[in-house]
Amino acid sequence: FLNGITEDRAIPADFAILSTYPNPFNPATSISYQVSMESIVDISIFDLRGQKVSTLVNESSQPGNYSVTWDASHVASGVYFVHLTVSGEDITPASQIQKLMLVK
Repeated sequence: FLNGITEDRAIPADFAILSTYPNPFNPATSISYQVSMESIVDISIFDLRGQKVSTLVNESSQPGNYSVTWDASHVASGVYFVHLTVSGEDITPASQIQKLMLVK
């Protein structure tokens, strides 16, 4: 018998958008991302003209893997971009963009 064993969750090595599933999607998609250290995380959706359509996350996050769902039932079909931005004390601000396609 094994006693005192605990599961150690690996801390991600970097900030990243991991995946969006499904993509193309209708009407909702799940956006997975990872945070490597405590930071302010902002995840927003932009249209092709660069206008912000939605803010999904804007909060302080601990290291780990996360997922958020975007319900796009209120916007038109087309190409959108999910933009991850991280910032905070002792962190060089970083950002990453991924393309999404909404097909209605």
